[in-house]
Amino acid sequence: MATPSAQAPASRLWLDEALTAQDGTESPDVWGFDDSHFQLQPDRSVLMHGQRYSLSGQKMPSLVPWIEGLMDIRLSPDDRREPRFPAPIPPSRLDDAGRQALQAVCGGDGVSLDDLCRLRHGHGHTQEEMYAIKYGEGLARMPDAVAFPATEAQVVALVEEAARQGWMLVPFGGGTNVTEALRCPADEARPIISLDMKRLNRQVWLDPVNRTACIEAGAVGRHIVAHLARHGFTMGHEPDSIEFSTLGGWIATHASGMKKNRYGNIEDIVLDLNLATSRGLLSRGLP
Repeated sequence: MATPSAQAPASRLWLDEALTAQDGTESPDVWGFDDSHFQLQPDRSVLMHGQRYSLSGQKMPSLVPWIEGLMDIRLSPDDRREPRFPAPIPPSRLDDAGRQALQAVCGGDGVSLDDLCRLRHGHGHTQEEMYAIKYGEGLARMPDAVAFPATEAQVVALVEEAARQGWMLVPFGGGTNVTEALRCPADEARPIISLDMKRLNRQVWLDPVNRTACIEAGAVGRHIVAHLARHGFTMGHEPDSIEFSTLGGWIATHASGMKKNRYGNIEDIVLDLNLATSRGLLSRGLP
C-alpha cells in the first residue's frame, strides 16, 4: 500500500477508504445477485424478479418467441432440469502445518477450508464449469484452502511462504472469468491455495489535479465507480462484469470495457502498479 512521502503532490487527497457497500450478495452457483433472477412464466413471458434493475418486476413477452425463432427450438415452463448444487467436493489436501502457516500470515479469520468457499474459488463462469457444479459430477480439483490477505505485506508474505512450502497460488478477484483462469489442473499434486483479494479494496489516495487515484487490486468495479463519483470523477472502464469483477482482475486479464473507444483499455488507464512475485516485490513509482 502506498504511504505519504515528501515527493507526493500537495494536491493528493489521502483517503484510505474501503470501497464497499451493502448492496446484495452474489449467488454461489450462477452469475448475478441472489435477489435477482429471470423466470419463465406459464404464459411464456419472462419476468425479472427483484428490485435492483430497471427491468425488475416487468414482464418480457417477446423474449421467448425471439429465442425460439432464432434457435429453432420450443421452450416450455414445465421443461426444467433441477440443479444438484453443490456437486461433490473433493476434500482439502492441505495439512495442519500448512493451515497454521497460512494463519500465521493472514490471521485465524483470514483462512478458510470450508467446502463451499473452496468450490466458489475453484471456478469461473464458463458453460462447462457452470454445468459441472450444478448438474454434473463437479470439479476434479479445487483449491485446498482460501487465504484472505488484508495488506500488501501479507500478499508478499504469502507468495514467499508458497515458494518455501511448494504451494500453487491462484489469485482470485471476482470470479467472473470465462477463460477457465481459476480451473485447477486435475493432476496438480501440490496444495493449491486461492488468494482472495477482496480485503484489499481501499482507495488510498485521489489526486483531483492530476486526475489519478491509487486503488487496491481487490476493489470491485461497481464500488470503484460509486466512490469516484462522490469526488466528481469517473473511471471510464466498464466491462460487462463491472458489478462483480475487480481492478486486479482487469489488469491480469487485459480487460476491455464498453467505453474503450473514449477512455482506452485497462492498459491505457493503469499508470503504475506493485507486483508481488516469488523473487520479491516489483514496483515503479508514478512519474
